[in-house]
Amino acid sequence: MYSCNLDGYGDAELEEGREEGTAESIEKNNILRLWEIRDFAVGCDAGYSLKNNIAHWGYESGYQWIEGEHFRDNSMFNFFIKKAVDGIYIDLKFDLESLQPFPIVYDYKFNENDEADYLHVELVFRNNQNSKKIKLTDNVSISSNGLGNFDAVLQLKDFKDFRAGNMEYTLEIRTTLTSFFDIRSKVKPVTAKVSFNFEVPQLYKTVLSFKSLRLNKEETRKVLGDNDFSNGAPETGILVLYNGNSVLYEYTKNSYEYLQKHKVAIYHLSPEDFVEIRALDVDYGFNANDIIKDTTLSLKSLEGTDYVNLKMKCVDELLLFTQFKGKAN
Repeated sequence: MYSCNLDGYGDAELEEGREEGTAESIEKNNILRLWEIRDFAVGCDAGYSLKNNIAHWGYESGYQWIEGEHFRDNSMFNFFIKKAVDGIYIDLKFDLESLQPFPIVYDYKFNENDEADYLHVELVFRNNQNSKKIKLTDNVSISSNGLGNFDAVLQLKDFKDFRAGNMEYTLEIRTTLTSFFDIRSKVKPVTAKVSFNFEVPQLYKTVLSFKSLRLNKEETRKVLGDNDFSNGAPETGILVLYNGNSVLYEYTKNSYEYLQKHKVAIYHLSPEDFVEIRALDVDYGFNANDIIKDTTLSLKSLEGTDYVNLKMKCVDELLLFTQFKGKAN
């Protein structure tokens, strides 16, 4: 939310707003800053929906700087957060052009110097009520103009050790310039720390056990055709998704069968939740054309103590079952 058109507010409201310093902004171009929208909404007793929407926006995207705000003010770093029911989404944008030329590091493995034009990013989330923490890391390529992006997601499974409810969290951001081969320099261009509140949802745990997937050769060939010139047999794979995220993804090479046991924990929002199960031909990494057959069904429908054979077209055998374990946090 960056602007708000307040056409329709009368002169009386504008006069009242002028006392707070907001009417002048309205008269200039009908655009308000976020704090002006908030003050105007409260000062003029705006409708419930406007105040409620601002409050929701504040929770969904709100945070407080603890340290490192000057990096943002110097245009070296921008921080964005979105808190949703199913997790936290982080977007970091870096502009390190002012640091060029980047430092040179020595690669002992290849006996040569490398430019440290990658950024090692480390995020550490801490629950302020206990010692639990979550750490995410990755290396980001820095372009010739010094720009780089880092996106991170905390999924439901990441909160299995955090009790349900509204709590305050601290996020620490650490960076180090590094080479393509992850040889670290001594330059740590951006460090920051923010705090925010997040409503950790009540999580439930279900364990899914998988035993085997056998494809029907004739029906599978009709679906796939000649999509693999090196070998007629597919790379049989099993993919189980909850809430669009993979909880089980395994496959074999050049075979109509995948016969290997797996047991995975699924963290979900309701005992009534559903999963999507796909039988795949995994040629060069997953893509939509790999799907041989799929189905969506409730976790409860697979509950038991022994394997059940899930009936699907193109599939002779798909053995799996689930066990509900109750609340996870």
